[in-house]
Amino acid sequence: MATTKKTTAKKTATTKKTITKKTATKSPVEIITPDIVGTSAGKIWNTLNESEKALTEKELLSLTKLSGQSLYLGLGWLAREGKLESDGKEFKLV
Repeated sequence: MATTKKTTAKKTATTKKTITKKTATKSPVEIITPDIVGTSAGKIWNTLNESEKALTEKELLSLTKLSGQSLYLGLGWLAREGKLESDGKEFKLV
């Protein structure tokens, strides 16, 4: 009886390591101080005062160059002082 010899080929898998480089990113959270809120409210007030119509949130963001967080804080400040009127879509001075 003849014996047969089986040969098996070893498959060598090559794996590549993915290296992720960590870079410093800007935090999406701003440090908020009363000065920043007051300055933001002032920019919003000036923008609305110069406008001949009520402005949307998108328009205010574009015209004032404020971050969303600063815009909302400034709007809250103006609303609390009773200087702001909104229909849910647009903002105008009282």
